[in-house]
Amino acid sequence: MNGQWPRSSGASIEQHGAYILLAGGCYDTRMDPGSGVCREARDGACVRYAEEHVVNDGRYKASIRVVAASQCTQDTNTANCATGKCEMIGATEVCTQCATAGNVPIDGVCNPFGEATDKCQKATGNPLENTDITCGKCLNAYFMYKGGCYSKDAAPGSTMCTEAADGKCSAAATGYFVPPVADRDPTKQSVIPCGSEEEITAGNSHKYKGVANCKVCTAPENGDGADSVAKAATCTACVDGYYGSGNPLSCAACDSAANCATCSGAATACTSCKTSETANGKEYFRIKDDAAKTGECVTETDCKTASTHFPTTTTDSTKICASCSDETNSGIADCATCTKESNTIKCLTCTPDTKKPNKAGTKCFDCQVTGCSHCSADVVCEECDGGKIVKTVDGATSCVTGDECTKAEGFFVKKGNPKTCEACGDENCATCAVEGNNKCSKCKTTGTKTYLKGDAGAGTCVEASGCGPAAFPKDDAENGNKCVSCGDTTNGITNCAECTAPGEGKTKPACTKCTSGFLHTPERGETSCPTSCPDGYFGHTTTSGDLKTCQSCATEATLNPAVTGIPGCTQCTYAAARASTLKCTACGSDYKLEGETCVSSSTNKSGLSTGAIAGISVAVIVVVGGLIGFLCWWFVCRGKA
Repeated sequence: MNGQWPRSSGASIEQHGAYILLAGGCYDTRMDPGSGVCREARDGACVRYAEEHVVNDGRYKASIRVVAASQCTQDTNTANCATGKCEMIGATEVCTQCATAGNVPIDGVCNPFGEATDKCQKATGNPLENTDITCGKCLNAYFMYKGGCYSKDAAPGSTMCTEAADGKCSAAATGYFVPPVADRDPTKQSVIPCGSEEEITAGNSHKYKGVANCKVCTAPENGDGADSVAKAATCTACVDGYYGSGNPLSCAACDSAANCATCSGAATACTSCKTSETANGKEYFRIKDDAAKTGECVTETDCKTASTHFPTTTTDSTKICASCSDETNSGIADCATCTKESNTIKCLTCTPDTKKPNKAGTKCFDCQVTGCSHCSADVVCEECDGGKIVKTVDGATSCVTGDECTKAEGFFVKKGNPKTCEACGDENCATCAVEGNNKCSKCKTTGTKTYLKGDAGAGTCVEASGCGPAAFPKDDAENGNKCVSCGDTTNGITNCAECTAPGEGKTKPACTKCTSGFLHTPERGETSCPTSCPDGYFGHTTTSGDLKTCQSCATEATLNPAVTGIPGCTQCTYAAARASTLKCTACGSDYKLEGETCVSSSTNKSGLSTGAIAGISVAVIVVVGGLIGFLCWWFVCRGKA
């Protein structure tokens, strides 16, 4: 069969099952040469032509389609080849019998017998004659194939044989085999297709055949004789669309419902898929067994359903359903699930669980940070789960709540999407509103700079001495130490501009300068800034006018402009226009007001004080007593005398 069915001139041939009309003959699509052209036939017509698929690391490439010739199509063949005697060897159309006597097939083309004397003879070894239309015996480096002699050095002969001598092929090309050495005969066909079940009689009348749909095979042992069953080659690989099974290997068709273009080991274990011409939509090849490189054909929708794969087209236009981790086809290393948008792959989850993708979904990182959902680098959290936010301390990240962030000294919740827990920027700051210097809300209780200077959220931490001169340090264990304004109405002194810290046993600062009024500094008690000075004091303004103070009416201080105080004066008035003198209006105890000054109430008219008078009196008594005593002694003593 396979091109050997007889037909009468002008009569049609009825084709059945797996047979097609090719080059004027009927060919079985289940074996070469029919299988080299057509993979599937219906009602005598080829409905799926052969495609060659090349396996390359799981990627499958469809090569140029081989088109069958239902009749001779080449100019040389249509004019010279006998009707129905054209067939295909690989992609080359050859003639197996010439139409005009005196012409024989050499390399598949009819040549005048006189030009073939070094290539072809009669089977008897005699020279060709003008009646011959086929070769009977091949010579030299040519070998016999179906009535023609072929060179191993050029197509189509090189498609079948790689070594030839003495009219016989000794080494077959892939897809063909040669009979054992003893059965090679220049008058017989010495190269046989692996996929042809046609029985070929070789030398010694031994018969050989291939295995249906076999692509690669090894030659069988010697045949047993002319009447024995033909020896079949041992198949090692099947043609595309078939898979090998059993021992010896036979080739069975891949499952058409599974849409396998090629398969391996089982009808549904696809290694590539049919194109959209099959119209069932299962165009994308998805690997299921990484070791065997086999899988299934799925639709674009099915490919994306579990988010573990994505549909794509390789550089050679092959449609595959690639794993999210398939870096060869734009996947991402260690990615477990992903999405594809505008030809960009975004990783959703990674494997193992200790790895997490970055927010952009472009890479998986080691992310062993509790509560972290995305990492931007190994062990560097980018975003947390469960409403927590990322906190960074000395390059190490963790996930915390907003409360945990603000309760930790030196951190604040930074607004954004997502929010983050950031360091205040001031190493002495315990809490802050935003990042940066002079943004502190509360200072740490350790170190030297423990006082907040400025408003909460806009302050800085300073030492106690750094509060002045317009503020004073105040300790507050509960709310944090602060620099309190000298004029604070609660803890400071109203209208005070500058001050010093409270002295021992004091609760309020000592004001040194007022914003308005007079600075009142009593000998004992707290300073103040009254608009007018209290009794016993007068308002004094320095010559430069930058300091106004309350001075005692009895002051002995050196003032500028100079003012002389009045001892004992408890109320007075002061007018710089009166030559810097005071006018006393009231005096204290032991003093009395005389004019505009105070005098001691114990002073007599002589101007001597009572103390002086008492002293004089004592002295007079002593003198008088002494005088009397002397006189008595004198008179007594003189009387005796």
